[in-house]
Amino acid sequence: MNVQLLMSGVFLVSLLTGLTTEAIKNLIGDERKSDNLIAVICACVLSIAISVGYVMLHNLTFTTEILITIVAMIYLSFLTATIGYDKLVQTLKQLGK
Repeated sequence: MNVQLLMSGVFLVSLLTGLTTEAIKNLIGDERKSDNLIAVICACVLSIAISVGYVMLHNLTFTTEILITIVAMIYLSFLTATIGYDKLVQTLKQLGK
């Protein structure tokens, strides 16, 4: 996997994390202080699912390079979830006004 593919995966996970987190918050129904925790869990689960799905779709074998890429994707998705989630919520609130 190359860097462009990794960044595309991180973008996809970042997009899906925001949407999934909002959906989970709506299902829970109450305001909790653990919004970032929900975002981090979603980002990690989605990163693993998308990475493993890509490997299976393209019939690749799990090599050290692929495992390092998956770990990098999980870490970068964690960062985007914790840093980007607050900005996403702020933007959505501003659009609502």
